[in-house]
Amino acid sequence: MGAIEALLALGNDQTKSSHKFSHDALDKLLNYHLSAKYWLRNKLTTENFIKDGFYDIGSAGPNLDKITALPTLSALKMTPLNKRREIITINEVSDQKFGQLCQMALQVTPNLNPRQIIQHIANIVSNAMGGAIEPANLNEFTYKFKITELKMKSDTNVLPIGQITCGTFYHRALLFKAICDRIGLSPCQLVRGDYNRAWNIVDIRRQKNIGLIGSNKLSASREVPVAGLASAATATMIQPMNENSHHAEHSDFPEEVTIVDLMFSPGRLLEISSLEAAAYCYPS
Repeated sequence: MGAIEALLALGNDQTKSSHKFSHDALDKLLNYHLSAKYWLRNKLTTENFIKDGFYDIGSAGPNLDKITALPTLSALKMTPLNKRREIITINEVSDQKFGQLCQMALQVTPNLNPRQIIQHIANIVSNAMGGAIEPANLNEFTYKFKITELKMKSDTNVLPIGQITCGTFYHRALLFKAICDRIGLSPCQLVRGDYNRAWNIVDIRRQKNIGLIGSNKLSASREVPVAGLASAATATMIQPMNENSHHAEHSDFPEEVTIVDLMFSPGRLLEISSLEAAAYCYPS
């Protein structure tokens, strides 16, 4: 990470003529260090694929001139338990439940259309993270209490995403992106907002058939059983499209990219310029 810290320091010195160069160089370098990119830029693009070893420590905030270094995961694991936001890790090898969710995402028929594939994964994410929430009851959703319980039980601030069973916007959006990237469903963006909001942007006009993308994405990973996740599996049974629905499928595509609802009506697609999307991403 030394190069990232050096570029941050260079970019923070407004007197240097190389300020723009350092900013551009940092952006390019961050594409190879996605944990740092999400921390600093609050966004992962469709080309940024989350892999094992990724961790989310929250946002660095707007005052990047005060940033010196990204805390390493090993250092974070050694930090005494505190009241700060949890650190979320992505690692299929050590997180069996996350591996189970990825396998579950692949257990669909090859004939699902892009909208159905997204609905399938959204249902898996929602059920793994506590289920759908009524908008009027959002303030009563006790995810913070559950997270605190989990941190105390584990005696660490660092939590594998598969252990989180009660998650809000930023947990669900990260899990959705991680699953999509793991099974090869793209393009999918991850964007962090304010007030613990985060969301995924997808373009179903560019999605691939899951029967093709899933055939070898997990072939190198060990088989993991799906026992113990029956509730999520039951909720994600989706009927495949019939042979005559191909044209109807394409005529039903949104005219623009969409945000995936993972909280209130899992799998609902919100056109990015709509009032519904604004309400989902930016609480009033």
